[in-house]
Amino acid sequence: MVIKLTDPTSEFGFVGGTNPMNNVRDRLNAIVDFSLQSKTSAVITQPLAVATTDTDTAIDIPANSLIESIGILYVENVTLAATSTFDVAFGTSAAGVDLVASTNVGPNNVTILANSFASTSNGNISVAGGTALVMAVAAPLFTGTTSTSIFVSTVVGTAALASASSFRVVVNYRGL
Repeated sequence: MVIKLTDPTSEFGFVGGTNPMNNVRDRLNAIVDFSLQSKTSAVITQPLAVATTDTDTAIDIPANSLIESIGILYVENVTLAATSTFDVAFGTSAAGVDLVASTNVGPNNVTILANSFASTSNGNISVAGGTALVMAVAAPLFTGTTSTSIFVSTVVGTAALASASSFRVVVNYRGL
């Protein structure tokens, strides 16, 4: 058996003053830059009363990013009374609907189950009779040179919800 020994410092060779491993590092960094990233809000408690509630999700999408999907993850059941409705909208300011227009995700007399998830990318309907979330026409999905905050607006209509509930907002984006 022959064991070939090499100089361990040969792996640290520099060509023209530059380490060739920098190319590998740069390629890996480029892959990470273009990979899909996700941010999730803290749990947001939904008031029971008939009202419109605007919430800053505390999700800031970095500059030069492209928003690819926005969704809602129900942490608890949302139980609607016989005449309740539950709408959600997403925007870049309080009461904004520039990302996702106000959408009736919960018609009356149903329960949206905990752990269900509806987003603009999966087309999932939160409950039978609800409407899927879709991006608004001409939505400002590219953040440009400044970061963008994401707001959620919820509307409990006609009658109060039958039970307390909470949810999280999930935003997927890609750095460009």
